[in-house]
Amino acid sequence: MPSRQKGSIMKKKVISILCGMMFVILAGSIYFVTRPDQARAVVMTNVSEEAFEKSQSSDSEKEQETEADFASTDVQNTAASTMADVGSGQIENESNSKSAEESFSKQADEPVLICVYVCGAVKSPGVYYFSEDARAVEAIEAAGGFSDAADQDYINLARTISDGEKLYVPTMEETKEMAFSNLDAENQTGPSQNGATSEQQTKASGKVNINTAGKEELMTLNGIGEAKAESIISYRDANGLFQAKEDIMNITGIKDALYQKIADYICVTNEE
Repeated sequence: MPSRQKGSIMKKKVISILCGMMFVILAGSIYFVTRPDQARAVVMTNVSEEAFEKSQSSDSEKEQETEADFASTDVQNTAASTMADVGSGQIENESNSKSAEESFSKQADEPVLICVYVCGAVKSPGVYYFSEDARAVEAIEAAGGFSDAADQDYINLARTISDGEKLYVPTMEETKEMAFSNLDAENQTGPSQNGATSEQQTKASGKVNINTAGKEELMTLNGIGEAKAESIISYRDANGLFQAKEDIMNITGIKDALYQKIADYICVTNEE
């Protein structure tokens, strides 16, 4: 197709478009002139719709921002609460650990106590507590001291006392009766080789004769309570006199550990 024809066709299209636009503009102008109220309402409606859409969009954005702020605040509060809980837990753990250490330290510092029943010829018989290395003199003092009727020379005040012991202090009358009882036993067994009776030897040495001692006298020994004293007497009645002081370990409940405590304070009839 020749270029002149192409140019002519393009001009026609442009003229046609311009005519159409002029027609639309003219029609709109006529509409606004002839019906101004309706035209104004259409314009206002369009403006209102745009404003409403913008308002809705703004409100939606504000709601999203508010929700985001709330979410951020919740996260911050949760984080702060978690940190507070962790801090509180650490403080509580440190406090518990410190309390346990203080309790353990106090227990380690506290001395171990033994319990002793002091009775007989003392002013205030009863159960008393002492340190592990306490002596008989401390037990007598704790019980108010000897009574007027007590045989104060009977108890070895220098000996140690043990847990669960019954420390019995006899009266002068009781020791006299025990002396007569021992004398009767001596008359049955005869004097020792050096001519002195076992009672005399026992009195001189300050030891308890396990072959002749009664229950109360046996109970003055460290660690010998009423039950063990009765067992010693029962064994002696059933098997005869002890031939050596080590034989006392044949008694149930008296083993090497207890024997070592009383070995220096006991003797037998045939010992010199």
